Amino acid sequence: MCRRGVSWNALRKDGVVVTAATKTPGARCMLITGASSGIGAGLAHEFARRGYRLAIAARRLERLEALAPQLLAAGAVQVVTIALDVADTDAIGPAVQRAAAELGRL
Repeated sequence: MCRRGVSWNALRKDGVVVTAATKTPGARCMLITGASSGIGAGLAHEFARRGYRLAIAARRLERLEALAPQLLAAGAVQVVTIALDVADTDAIGPAVQRAAAELGRL
């Protein structure tokens, strides 16, 4: 795990907002769905505190975009936000592929 000071910026790619810190090879990665509130947001905070690279997904992209800087401040090495409704099963595969591509792995 790596807990370095982070600087980040947001890039919009095909509806996905990527919030990137300095990539750390070896940092653990996690994809969390339903991360805009409740247990999903709680898990995101906990894994951020542990220094993970995170992909957070939910239907409410604006809430994810507000959460990303908080997660970076808590210790996440990188945060990728992805708009995703898991009820749309055809959207799950592409979301996972994007998360893996942006984080380098899952």
